[in-house]
Amino acid sequence: MDLTSLEQRATAELAACADEAALRAWNTTYFGKQGEVVQAVAKLKEVPPAEKPAYGKEVNRIKVALTAAYEAALAQVAAPAPNVPGLQGPHGPGAPAPAKTVTGPAAPGPAPGR
Repeated sequence: MDLTSLEQRATAELAACADEAALRAWNTTYFGKQGEVVQAVAKLKEVPPAEKPAYGKEVNRIKVALTAAYEAALAQVAAPAPNVPGLQGPHGPGAPAPAKTVTGPAAPGPAPGR
């Protein structure tokens, strides 16, 4: 498995994710039980002893970089929209919503005087 192409492909696919569902699907593809990054890490035991240190260092670097990029993308999707003039709520930015009033009969409770 070519680690450079794995990183490039994963990064490009992550950049193409437009919503949370796409990001979670990407995460499953690369970090799920049979994910490509998981398989690349598992391949470490098949790498010749002389190449293990370099391979292990590179696969871990890619794993950390892709994980950080995924978490940043997920946070970006989950972040609230910026406060854009004209898109404010009826009470202005940061203003609390009015308290809800309850109408109708009072809830049953203990009788007065008891």
